[in-house]
Amino acid sequence: ETGHSLEQMIENTKNVRIASEHARAQQRVDQAALLSKTPDINRIFWAGLLEPDSLDPVEHRYFEAIFTAYFLPVQSAFNLNQEGALSSAEWEGQSAMLEWVTSQPGFERYWENWRSSHPTNFAAHVEGLLSDIRNEEPDRGA
Repeated sequence: ETGHSLEQMIENTKNVRIASEHARAQQRVDQAALLSKTPDINRIFWAGLLEPDSLDPVEHRYFEAIFTAYFLPVQSAFNLNQEGALSSAEWEGQSAMLEWVTSQPGFERYWENWRSSHPTNFAAHVEGLLSDIRNEEPDRGA
């Protein structure tokens, strides 16, 4: 009976991983759908991320809402990775995207306003990425 129980545990673990991967795939589809919903959403997202000073205050608040919806699935991937419930290939992709996003001009402004709304362990990871980015930047004052 112990063998049967072990088989059930292995099967259950496999099913949980499959469900997790399916949910992550849906989150990625939802991210793309959000950015392609309207030309204005797409424009504000990219302007807010790449050229934040080009947005007026109302557009910037809209960017923050759009970006939050876009960014929360990355936080979810981080959490699943921490729990060992995400494939290494999925985390590699999400991690690369997270590194790219955090290096964009509009991210730091977003992060200043919304850091406290993210879990401590995720915030610490993002802070580490930002610190690495700052250390790689050439000294502009010299």
